[in-house]
Amino acid sequence: MHFESLHLNRGKDAVSSSSAPAGACRWAQDVMQVNPVMLRQRHTVQQAIENFISQHLDTLLVLKEADLSRCQKLAGRVCIKDVLRLILPSLLRKDMKAFHDVLAAPVDGMVIAHPKTVTPWADIIEVVTAMLADYTLVIGIEQDGKLAGQVNSESILKLVLSIASAGSAMENDQSTGFSRLCVNDLMAGYVICLEPDDDIARAICLFLATAARYIPVLDKQARLVGIVSQQDILDYAASLLDPVCVSVFENKDNILDRPVSSLLHKEPQAVSGKAALSSAVTLLAHQSTGCLAVTDTRNKFCGILSCSEMFNWIVRHPQIFAK
Repeated sequence: MHFESLHLNRGKDAVSSSSAPAGACRWAQDVMQVNPVMLRQRHTVQQAIENFISQHLDTLLVLKEADLSRCQKLAGRVCIKDVLRLILPSLLRKDMKAFHDVLAAPVDGMVIAHPKTVTPWADIIEVVTAMLADYTLVIGIEQDGKLAGQVNSESILKLVLSIASAGSAMENDQSTGFSRLCVNDLMAGYVICLEPDDDIARAICLFLATAARYIPVLDKQARLVGIVSQQDILDYAASLLDPVCVSVFENKDNILDRPVSSLLHKEPQAVSGKAALSSAVTLLAHQSTGCLAVTDTRNKFCGILSCSEMFNWIVRHPQIFAK
């Protein structure tokens, strides 16, 4: 179903880091998006879902309605998990009216107030640390009490690749050696998983109970079948607004009892554990995958590489951004 599009003009993209000399200290303003997609307090949950899906983000910043005429001030943020937590009860009850009421409600009721923000002059390590501490891949940039823009995970990864390709201290430092690292060096080997026959309700509950943004789906032989993301759940929730699906609710048919395999509509993005880390990060930064499954030659699941693993590595190697 098509939702009304709002504020989809991204304006200027993140400032290219290539303009900064190799080895110079990078700041938040170097990777800032000055006109990102944001919500307003009056926008509905349904509009939030549309933007989560179209922008491939796990977090959207919300602007204060009263201040829009003068300047942009941050009211808070909304995460995909907030939406999942809100729609879960009505889906479990198979209550179509309650589901529509939830989606028509303004996002202001579920805004997380006072999220972490940084200034334009915060260094990249501070930005990444704030993202990790707040469990988000998007962080706002404030200046003099006004919202100047935001930084997302894609911008950070592109900066790392830019520094690596420039042959800076990132490669000269033997303790870092980015080009010598492989996926196995950073991947998360222990993650929660699902089986193809597990229902959608179980997937939602796992997302709400853990910090996971992506859950691998494995068969009985631990071979990779696919990856379910939080956005896959939102896509499914959006499909339930189609008039054809009204009968599904009315007949009390399966809604969250459907197998999670029904959400897998494309081949999972997978890499070998022996692949160069730089090539894997390039996929993460440029293809909006958000997550890469790591498999062996027999398609056996080995682990996951996501932005979180990269961010933890960056925090452990702050010298890559030093002057």
